[in-house]
Amino acid sequence: METMPAACRIISLKDVVDISAFQDLSDSFSRLTGISTAILDHTGEILTTSGWQTICAEFHRKCPATASGCLESDTVMAGQLAQGEKYTIYKCRNGLVDVAVPIIIENTHVGNLFAGQFFFDPPDVDFFTQQAEQFGFSKDLYLDALSKVPVFSNEKMKRAMSFLTDLTVVIGKIGLDKKKLFELNKHLEQRIQDRTADLQTEIHIRRKTEVELQTSKQFLESVFNALQDGISVLDKDLNILQVNKIMYHWYPHLANSMGEKCYTIYHGRSEPCDICPSIQALKSKKMEMAEVPFQSHDDVIGTQELFSYPIMSQSGDIEGIVEYVRDITERKLTENEIQIEKKFSESLINSLPGIVYVFDQSGHLKRWNKNFEVVTGYSAHQLKEMNPLDFIAPDDKAHVRKAIEKVFEEGNASVEAEFSTLSGLHIPYLFTGYKFVQQNSNYFVGVGLDISDRVQSENEQEFLINKLQDTLSQVKQLSGLLPICASCKKIRDDQGYWNQIEAYIKERSEARFSHGICPDCAKRLYPDFNLFQQK
Repeated sequence: METMPAACRIISLKDVVDISAFQDLSDSFSRLTGISTAILDHTGEILTTSGWQTICAEFHRKCPATASGCLESDTVMAGQLAQGEKYTIYKCRNGLVDVAVPIIIENTHVGNLFAGQFFFDPPDVDFFTQQAEQFGFSKDLYLDALSKVPVFSNEKMKRAMSFLTDLTVVIGKIGLDKKKLFELNKHLEQRIQDRTADLQTEIHIRRKTEVELQTSKQFLESVFNALQDGISVLDKDLNILQVNKIMYHWYPHLANSMGEKCYTIYHGRSEPCDICPSIQALKSKKMEMAEVPFQSHDDVIGTQELFSYPIMSQSGDIEGIVEYVRDITERKLTENEIQIEKKFSESLINSLPGIVYVFDQSGHLKRWNKNFEVVTGYSAHQLKEMNPLDFIAPDDKAHVRKAIEKVFEEGNASVEAEFSTLSGLHIPYLFTGYKFVQQNSNYFVGVGLDISDRVQSENEQEFLINKLQDTLSQVKQLSGLLPICASCKKIRDDQGYWNQIEAYIKERSEARFSHGICPDCAKRLYPDFNLFQQK
């Protein structure tokens, strides 16, 4: 059998595997399945053998001529496994089938597990009869040994190969664990030696550390008292054990109050406070926080932010509480002022005429006034998902988009467009936009005004102008030379028809006629009546 490469001779299989235990396991497997097995290390040394068939053990491997076929089988299969195959199946020159599975320890090929000396199909008796004659074997004994060689189906061999593959994994794991145990023992021995050598050094370091701890304690006490936030250490019954300097400044009566209840000294109460983060921390075993009144005697002078941290023992029991106290009176006043200013700003924005809105450079609406929802008909939830151009009529989107780009490029712009609502209305609006920058991000603040009345007025004005121009055009037609009958006074139009003078003028001007009779005609037509008698 070929030996393993030099890089693979690092681990010896028999040094890391209990050979006798695997011999027993192999014997049991062979008795159960009828499959012969053998384990060989990387040098080709046979470590275990089980259930070898008589035909191989007593005939093929003892006869030099047939033993060369056995060696060839071992060599070919080992070579295939060395190339990384998971397992290999090979029919030797002597006519039997063998399989082999590599044994891998820590990515190193350290040996092979061979199984075989079987047939997939019933053997060719004539072939083996000729082989007995060729190599001088006793025909009867040789064929008797042949009859004992098992015939396995492919399915059974697949299950057997699965088992053998798992077995090599187990061998590898056991070998690796044993190797690691050996290395660990060696490492522990070295550590014990090192530790023994370090003990004297540790004694020296411990003495030095005690001095440093004392110095560190003094330093921490200095820091403890230098903090401008309060520190109050309580036991688990809420009795005050220790405080820093600022607490004495806030509560002058603390000097003679060590061991008293915190709620009595800090809040003048006979019972724990209704909202007490320290009590909560005792229950939850984690940091709790609350805002509490900042009291001096019976007067509330501000607000404190109180963080309560549980002090845990090594066994997980709570031994006390550390209260970290911060005066946030000024901050609360500032927050209230900001809240008032915010409400004022919102009221101011909502009271402005028209619509007010803010969006970022990606077109996401960030803020708008109440009138924006009223005019559009969309809810606040819907508006968050919409783009400014969603509210613009299709014919106006292009020039509104350009106006938005101009705002982000130049700082401001105005544009008129039809504002589209949820109900489908298109309302004329004048939009004015300005750019502002906040935290390195560009935003668009815009105002929109309904100009429906102005547009209607302009349309009406345009209609009147057109009507006036049309009337003037008609008047000019009457200013030319008119063909009129000298007798009946009818006028001929452009189509050649004769029209009563009243109808002709009425169609071509705003003039209307009321009929009467002149004095001359009255005398001529009605001589018996004095229609125009003077009073």
